[in-house]
Amino acid sequence: RLVRMYANVNFKEFAKLLSAFSDRAPRDTKLEYMFMVYDVDGDGVVSREDMQIMLTQLAGSSLSEDEMRDLVEQVMIKAGGSQQGGIDLA
Repeated sequence: RLVRMYANVNFKEFAKLLSAFSDRAPRDTKLEYMFMVYDVDGDGVVSREDMQIMLTQLAGSSLSEDEMRDLVEQVMIKAGGSQQGGIDLA
């Protein structure tokens, strides 16, 4: 997913995207970047399904389904996601 995001990016755009990792980057910039990466289906909400897809890509088969489900639930709770929905920028 990240490779696709950067496939046709020139150096200036790439540097701008990396600026989100700077300590001096505003919170809003960091949140926008997070949504760009984790909102897999592009609906403006990081859902449990989006998180599960990303965790599967990052962790592969090193987590069981139960561990994956528990981890997604912990992330949603800590990030303030709704019970049924997910995390949005609003």
